[in-house]
Amino acid sequence: IGQEVLSISYETKKNARLYVYAPMIGEFCSVFRQHLLGSIFSILVVLGMTGLGIVSVIVFFYTRYRQIVEKRFLNVALFLLLCSLWCILDSGIYQMYGSQSAAGTLVSFYVFMTMSVPMLLFIQNTVSESVRWIPQVWIFLLYANAVLQGFLYFLFRIPFIDMLFITHLLLFTGVVSMILLLWKEYRKTQEKEVNLCLKAFGVLGISGVIALVLYWVLSIYWYESIFQFGILLYIAVLFWGLLCKVSNNIQFCLEQEVYRRMSLEDRMTDMK
Repeated sequence: IGQEVLSISYETKKNARLYVYAPMIGEFCSVFRQHLLGSIFSILVVLGMTGLGIVSVIVFFYTRYRQIVEKRFLNVALFLLLCSLWCILDSGIYQMYGSQSAAGTLVSFYVFMTMSVPMLLFIQNTVSESVRWIPQVWIFLLYANAVLQGFLYFLFRIPFIDMLFITHLLLFTGVVSMILLLWKEYRKTQEKEVNLCLKAFGVLGISGVIALVLYWVLSIYWYESIFQFGILLYIAVLFWGLLCKVSNNIQFCLEQEVYRRMSLEDRMTDMK
């Protein structure tokens, strides 16, 4: 390049292997199509998350119109939109074709560090009031982690990738803590709703552990796909539980209105 020689050096652990794929040569549209096909799974997951997020917002406004305020639909929607943003900014497609890939990568780290906050709020609105301080502690820890890493990055130029293990550790221990909290809550209340949340967090925990093993132990680059699919399953279980609960509440309200009218007048004679 000019008078300089372009060289690529690769350093890895002893006896490790490097797989170099053959470069794709051709028209821009053809190359772009191949890149899209290579990322089709992540694209479908992002579309699924975005679609569920939009549906969650619609259901929230519909239930509020029915005078049933269920803030957890907004928690789910915000979480899904943040997950979608993280998946897009962290994808190879964006890093190859994005006009602001460096800024996008920076934003993706912040989104990854804070995207669990809406689901901690979801749990706060699910468990009994006496234990709601536990999710609040984890919310504080996630915000503190984002602020601390930003401080270290902008002041000492420590790359976010070198501090990623802290976020992974926080997320792993946070999910385990929420599973234990929901398990104790279910043993105490025996509520079906809490049991559904417990199963959903179990799915999220399993996918998260698999993703961490793939990333830190086996250094497999597509670990994100496992985690993204786990998130989608996790949200699908929670969303179904919320829909069932709201459906039962709407049915109860309709029956209550019928009984109210029956108590005010005789339906055969219309006499008060």
